[in-house]
Amino acid sequence: MIQTSKIKAIDSVLKEFSPASHIVIDVRSESEFAEDHIPRSINLPVLNDLERAEVGTEYKQNPFTARQLGAKLIAGNLKKNLERVEKLILEFENGKTEKHKPFCHFIIYCWRGGMRSRSLFTVMDLIGYKTSLIDGGYQAYRRFVNHYFHEGNLPDAISIYGPSGSGKSQLISNLIDARFPAVHLEKYANHKGSLLGGDSYLQPSQKLFESHLYQALQKNNSSYMIVEGESKKIGRLLLPEKFYSKMISGKKIWVELPLELRALRLAKEYDKSDEFILDKLEYLKKFLNGKIYSSITEAIAAKDRYAAALLLLKHHYDIHYLKGSPYRGSEREYSKIFKADSFEKLNEEVLDYFRSL
Repeated sequence: MIQTSKIKAIDSVLKEFSPASHIVIDVRSESEFAEDHIPRSINLPVLNDLERAEVGTEYKQNPFTARQLGAKLIAGNLKKNLERVEKLILEFENGKTEKHKPFCHFIIYCWRGGMRSRSLFTVMDLIGYKTSLIDGGYQAYRRFVNHYFHEGNLPDAISIYGPSGSGKSQLISNLIDARFPAVHLEKYANHKGSLLGGDSYLQPSQKLFESHLYQALQKNNSSYMIVEGESKKIGRLLLPEKFYSKMISGKKIWVELPLELRALRLAKEYDKSDEFILDKLEYLKKFLNGKIYSSITEAIAAKDRYAAALLLLKHHYDIHYLKGSPYRGSEREYSKIFKADSFEKLNEEVLDYFRSL
């Protein structure tokens, strides 16, 4: 019987977690971990993907023999998992653990707090490690994050809008470096938001994206958040409804660089292969004049990314950005408008604005 004091509710785990004193271990399989996990957790599967599938297949035939098989496989993996724990402790405590009991606190979870997490917990607890289990496992964490984005007290938003190539993503990075409560949506989504902004197949799962957002908001711990003005969808990922509503209803600022400078920035930024860009441009064919489309593809074939970017901005991106949505294109919608002839000047003006808040 596990002591009640060693079973932790997910809200207390997230509130009390400190990288200076805790190591969170996710014992689920590698694919489960890749789909989503508690921030900062380390994956030590007690059953890998193949073993888990084998147990699952057996369970359909005979639950008892499936549990037998699972126990054998878990026991076989125990040695390497304990060796990994020892390495984690050495890394955590700078090699000073050989002659004394580790001070770090291990927090273990699996899918719902069942056999997988309890197996590693029981052995580590018997050895004498300071160890806790998350009540309800990953499922409890996922319910917690869902509740936060549906019912939680999300901070108000200040959104940065502006035409493509104005450096909005770089501004967000610089604000984070300057310790303002900025949230890098494109970084967490692994996508720049535009047609040429990335490969949707390389994006994280929707759940992991939301975990990144949750972690960022908790880390900032501020009454407001600074975000890039995005559409509700970034690649194939969706912003949580309440999060997006905060963006729409909150303050907005506009940033803009000259067209030619924006084309130069985009030409450098979109460093994908010609084949990748041409494949993506097929989608734009129906939105562009035939001559313009031909000029763009010819410029790419001639390795003239600047000319291609200039044409795309003038004949597609700027037109698309300034119409359609009700909160775009009207200066009255913005608390502050910044237009500069260099990114350095734009960056300093935006930083000064947030310093003055």
